Amino acid sequence: MRTPRDPRVHNAFLQKKGYKPELRLYAHGQGYDLVERPFFLADETLKIQPGMNLTIHPRLQRRVWAGICDNYLMTESGPGECLHQTPQEIIVVPEHWLTHGKVL
Repeated sequence: MRTPRDPRVHNAFLQKKGYKPELRLYAHGQGYDLVERPFFLADETLKIQPGMNLTIHPRLQRRVWAGICDNYLMTESGPGECLHQTPQEIIVVPEHWLTHGKVL
């Protein structure tokens, strides 16, 4: 899988592009308990295996906040197609929903 499991790699990429570093868990397994292992952390020992549902939800932050959330079922050859049918488009949050740069 091309998404780095070590958040230091992810953050180095973001900072190189002028964005703030990601301070939360941006990718993990997802199942009955919603957030499950494997976590995309430097010290995670659980290997990604076929049949696992992984959610990837990085965010970008400069003056505004932007995020995505995609789920992928792992196969023998890597991640399959995205599991949901949400349109891949930018959704603009009205400015009046924001207070000091945070969504209400």
